[in-house]
Amino acid sequence: MRAPPSNCDLDPACEDRFKELAAAYRERKVAISADAPEEKDRALKVLKEKQVSATNYLFSGNDKYQLMDAVDSKAAGNLPHTILVAPGSKVLYRKSGACEPLEIKKAIVGHLGRVYP
Repeated sequence: MRAPPSNCDLDPACEDRFKELAAAYRERKVAISADAPEEKDRALKVLKEKQVSATNYLFSGNDKYQLMDAVDSKAAGNLPHTILVAPGSKVLYRKSGACEPLEIKKAIVGHLGRVYP
């Protein structure tokens, strides 16, 4: 599962959703912060405060839209942007703006089925 560019530290509602997703999908989540490189310490502080245990990256460039296009060419251009990618690169969920954890869970159940062998 990948959770690309996020400026969630600016939006408390987004922070709560991000924390919920981080807890639920800790071992399979990748987060890419689109914050400016000079904001690295602030981004790290937010990750620590929210106890986000995942693979976290900070984009080193200045063009957030270049990053979004590289990660998901169908992104609408809004941050945060969330995608859920199944093995084989099948996109199960895509949303620009605040994501809905329940919708992500439904996408996972829809892909795996209610009972996973």
